[in-house]
Amino acid sequence: MSEKLNTRKYEGHTEGPWTIFVDDDGLGGDYPRLLQIEGPTHTIAYDIDRPSGSSGGSNEANNATANLIADAPLILDAYNKKCKEVERLREIVNSIRKVIE
Repeated sequence: MSEKLNTRKYEGHTEGPWTIFVDDDGLGGDYPRLLQIEGPTHTIAYDIDRPSGSSGGSNEANNATANLIADAPLILDAYNKKCKEVERLREIVNSIRKVIE
């Protein structure tokens, strides 16, 4: 993969940790069960009982998506660290090339 991800669009995101849980108040009926992704300042929630055709996926897919969202700050941090390491290694390789030439 040669194309670098533009991470500027994520600047200012809510830092983690984010946690995931099912909010099931036990009321049943018209009260949905919600899959909540909670961060330090924000909560993202969606109805996990919606039919898969209207939510775009199964409960398993929704749970996987929730896990990805919750881990996004960690993934972004790891990506940024790897990009810095690649740049550092490029500088070393360029220095070696100059010495060899």
